[in-house]
Amino acid sequence: MKSIIRDHADSLDNDEPSEDWRFVDAMASNMLVGISDRLWVENTGSRTPMGQFGSFWDDERAPVETMDLDDLL
Repeated sequence: MKSIIRDHADSLDNDEPSEDWRFVDAMASNMLVGISDRLWVENTGSRTPMGQFGSFWDDERAPVETMDLDDLL
């Protein structure tokens, strides 16, 4: 599943969407972000970080930034 999510994220950055398939592309993106969120929550306790769609918690190539919420308490 990670490979599918990575490939889709790369295609979003590198390929122009087809006018005839924009709705299908948007639906696929929404579903894959949901799956990515589920994988992230199961392994880290938080959703896919902003701007990190296509990378994962155990990747060495993409450091994960987390928000510091201590000041909110």
